Amino acid sequence: MSRFRRVTQCIHRIHYMRSFVLSLSKDAPVSPTDVSCPLGTAQWDPDTVRAPDASFISRERLAEIGETDGYWPGAPDLVVEVISPNDKYTDVEAKVAEWLEAGTRMVIVINPRRRSVRVHRSPTEVDDLVEGDTIDGSDVVPGWRTPISGLF
Repeated sequence: MSRFRRVTQCIHRIHYMRSFVLSLSKDAPVSPTDVSCPLGTAQWDPDTVRAPDASFISRERLAEIGETDGYWPGAPDLVVEVISPNDKYTDVEAKVAEWLEAGTRMVIVINPRRRSVRVHRSPTEVDDLVEGDTIDGSDVVPGWRTPISGLF
């Protein structure tokens, strides 16, 4: 199976997070996966718009901001990025830094080639996970846990 196919499958598996979140109580967060966010300045600059592979914004933040036209006006609470065959690690790390700087509380980077995951909560708080470990949504997506082995 090609690496691209593995990455695509990985993305589809991530989307079950949405089903989990939506299955929680009515007070639970929701998980739009079609969000694009301008990062950095208040000026809408198309060069700084990012669209993650998957994302999560809490129901509380959605209610606070309300309906929007166009881009979501901020960073999601959780971002998932899957390293594709053509991605450079330095570019992925730059995106992670941008998400964190913009206010994302957790960035999960999935590396299908290495069958590993990095969970970033800040530039210095990074957990490296491998098969046998479990991603924990912690305070960002309470109750959401998924084994790394299920992603590959």
